[in-house]
Amino acid sequence: MTLNEFKTALRTYRKQELRALLFFMVGMVGLTLPASFIEERAKTMGFDIWCILVAVIGFSLVGGLMFYSAARLPQKCMRRLGLVCPTCQKPLVGITAQIVVATGKCGYCGGQYLSP
Repeated sequence: MTLNEFKTALRTYRKQELRALLFFMVGMVGLTLPASFIEERAKTMGFDIWCILVAVIGFSLVGGLMFYSAARLPQKCMRRLGLVCPTCQKPLVGITAQIVVATGKCGYCGGQYLSP
């Protein structure tokens, strides 16, 4: 990978990271939906089995979306864009990206990453 290709991949990753953050924030807002349903139903009908089902299913689905967007989506994006060291498989984003730009080598293992 050349320096320009690495910088382009890094910019693309940062855009994807912002999208993942947006999904996470949508999940945070989405948590209010089952909570508001439960609150309204508990006021009118009392706390029943439907409140429990909505809580378990709603919070599980939204929590799963939040976990995926915060943990799995960025990792998949890094691998797809080639932003992991081929030697040690560590991510080359953040401070290690600056090391790669300055030296062309992985900030973890010191292996050559960029083609000269």
